[in-house]
Amino acid sequence: MKKVLVMISGFFLLLLSAAGCGEEPKEKEGNKIYYEEANIPLPEGTELLYDIYEDGGVSVLGDAGNGIGTFSYSEKDKSWEQTNEPWEELSDSVIIDAKVFNEDQTYVSVLKDAMLTQDKEAWSQLAVKYYVLQKDGGMKEIPMELPAEDDQQQKNIFQCMICDEDMLIGKDNSDSIYCFSLDGQQKYKIEETESINGMVKVDGLLYVAFSSQEILCLDAKSGKPADGEEKIKQFLEVSDGEYVIRGTKESIYKINSKKMYRYDLEKKTSEQLLDFSHYGLKNGYNFKIMPDENGDIYVLYLLQDGTYVLGKYIYKEEGIEVKAEAFTIYSLTENYGLQRQVDLFSAKYPEIRIEIKYGLSGEDGTTKADALKLLNTELLAGKGYDLLLLDDLPVESYIREGMLKDLNEITDMDTLSDDLFKNMLEPYADEKGQYAVPCGFLLYGIVGKEEYVNSFADTDDFLTLAENTGLPFAVHDYNLSETANIIYLQHASECFRDDGTADQEKLKELYSYFDRVYRISGNSFGEELQEDGIGNGWEINSMDRAIEWIYYDKLPFVMAPYMSSDGLKAAKFLEDEQGYSCGYLEEEGELLYNDRMIFGVPENTEQEETAGKFIEFVLKEGLRKASSNLMILPVNPTVLEAQLKQSLDGKDIYTISSFGYESDSEMTDVKGKTWKEEECKKLQEKISTAKKVKYAEAEVREMVIDGANDYCLGKKTLDVSAEDTARTLTLRNQE
Repeated sequence: MKKVLVMISGFFLLLLSAAGCGEEPKEKEGNKIYYEEANIPLPEGTELLYDIYEDGGVSVLGDAGNGIGTFSYSEKDKSWEQTNEPWEELSDSVIIDAKVFNEDQTYVSVLKDAMLTQDKEAWSQLAVKYYVLQKDGGMKEIPMELPAEDDQQQKNIFQCMICDEDMLIGKDNSDSIYCFSLDGQQKYKIEETESINGMVKVDGLLYVAFSSQEILCLDAKSGKPADGEEKIKQFLEVSDGEYVIRGTKESIYKINSKKMYRYDLEKKTSEQLLDFSHYGLKNGYNFKIMPDENGDIYVLYLLQDGTYVLGKYIYKEEGIEVKAEAFTIYSLTENYGLQRQVDLFSAKYPEIRIEIKYGLSGEDGTTKADALKLLNTELLAGKGYDLLLLDDLPVESYIREGMLKDLNEITDMDTLSDDLFKNMLEPYADEKGQYAVPCGFLLYGIVGKEEYVNSFADTDDFLTLAENTGLPFAVHDYNLSETANIIYLQHASECFRDDGTADQEKLKELYSYFDRVYRISGNSFGEELQEDGIGNGWEINSMDRAIEWIYYDKLPFVMAPYMSSDGLKAAKFLEDEQGYSCGYLEEEGELLYNDRMIFGVPENTEQEETAGKFIEFVLKEGLRKASSNLMILPVNPTVLEAQLKQSLDGKDIYTISSFGYESDSEMTDVKGKTWKEEECKKLQEKISTAKKVKYAEAEVREMVIDGANDYCLGKKTLDVSAEDTARTLTLRNQE
């Protein structure tokens, strides 16, 4: 059920958020920053966080599992405590907006009892309700009335931007400004045609910042026009990027253009406090600000994967020296896992400025071939980057040509390797050195009825069983494309000769398998065969998150990569509690894996010390802090074991996530079960001898599956499809 709340509230978050743009106050000079970043772990079990406030320390307003709740953090104990009595009437409601008045009162807008409403028509008729909540569990409805928006397919919603002792000030969907008393009486309404980015109340005056850079000043109680202070207006002007403002008795804080500024109301001066490029904040959005009396600043924000982060920014009067030259990391494509590791590293070493440069932006028409050619030119010319993310790059070629530095020269690889699966280092090493190191990997598996799992190793037997059973196994194209992908990985190495040329006869055999998969896949919802064939070969689903995973009871089997420990826990639940069998992709009795987040250092880097420090940080600390969110299994066996054994709220069986699909009347839970120590050891033993799967690069996989689709869809004969693909693959591998 909780996932519904996440998805619906996410919709309203997008509906209510305002992108914006401010004139930058004077910045501090020199190469120093004056705040040190520390991340505070958030309360367990909270999926959504709405506000941050002070209650003798930092406190947050968030989802409490059984509704909304307030949580206070103890710096001494490094722990959170829920401080409110439950608001039980709201336990089945969807929270749209929430804001804290003070430590005793909270404002919320909700779709009341929405979680109990299964009928779509009834759900669409739910009215938005507004409440003031008391810390002791009491609550009072605010009977606000806003004009309906009949011409839009959405409700008109009041977004509260200022909570005062006796009034609420905010805007509706059309950016009209409203002021309501706490008994629901409308004090004033001002219709606007421009987009509102923020509001702040100073000395009885309301300042409203628009995306056009205009600043409106009103008497906060009456809504009548007022002059206001010109310096405050200048400070509040909007520039590019997300815009957030928050006022205190002494100051106004503003986030804009990935920087934070402060305006001193007494001195009437402004200064830049934080440049986000030095902190984990640079990849965040939906910021909430809370300064404390010590001069430190707390910022609550979201990352792109939906993870909340609470950062504390501690003032250092002496400053922290920042290196003038940035440490540059190259990645062919945007990579969230890399960004997350950079954020964590920056929090520990804010003095090191890091820039990530992507070869493919998707905006300038650059092809992969163009990007690789440019990168090779830069590396051969002795200029370019300090660290390479080698995913989807020709690593073996770089090693042969001496373009990568021996990591033993810049890190203690002997010590590091003691905490890693050593077999995963071997593909990037020779007798002279270690030239790259992977940080994570994927396994591939099948979960389902015993007879399917037992026949999985022999593709012909497996498909014959499926043909004889006649039970469809696709949910739209997901299980179909994942099945095709894993069958490809089973046979990819057979399709290439030692000299890199493609074996046309082996391709024909593989394409025959693909055609059989396509013909028997059907669809568990009675739909026709997919018009695009067997899919595109992308590894898009994980065992714990794939759409088909929740329909295991309707399917004879499910195939997908294990991209996280949650996937392994989900498989463990079905095996132990539901009587299903589990198998892994193997070759000659050994597991096959595909590695991810592979780092190498260019031979010509001038920042080898920082490169070594970054790699050591990721392997020692970064994987412990973030690998469960990176869609990889950690290459560190101790971290993997800790993740597999970790329970939720002390429960060994728990819900990982929940989904609803089309006409389903109820949510379906994906459940996971923690692993026992002896089970972890057995898996670690198998992983320690696993082999790296060959020809798993996305480019090769897509070439093969594109050719197979031509055959499956009748566009080409088997001979022509295999011949054309073999020619393309041979040219590619020879290049």
